[in-house]
Amino acid sequence: MFLRNCALCHGDRGDGRGARLSGFSTPPRDFTNPAWQRSTSAQRVFRHIRDGLPGTAMPGWRVLGDDGLVDVTAYVLSLRREQ
Repeated sequence: MFLRNCALCHGDRGDGRGARLSGFSTPPRDFTNPAWQRSTSAQRVFRHIRDGLPGTAMPGWRVLGDDGLVDVTAYVLSLRREQ
């Protein structure tokens, strides 16, 4: 689901380096960033995926439904920067 709906902007690895990177004034979130990982919560990620982020290019993805939103949230929070 992440690859189908999120990777174009956030990259296949969730590192914020998707194919559309050059088209944004504010780059997509790097979900592999340890500082971001420590500063967020499942509730916040879920809400941002569901509702989008005002002032950014991040749209809301209510179309994924609650189960899809939970799955994408869990996946995003599982990403870790490769050493």
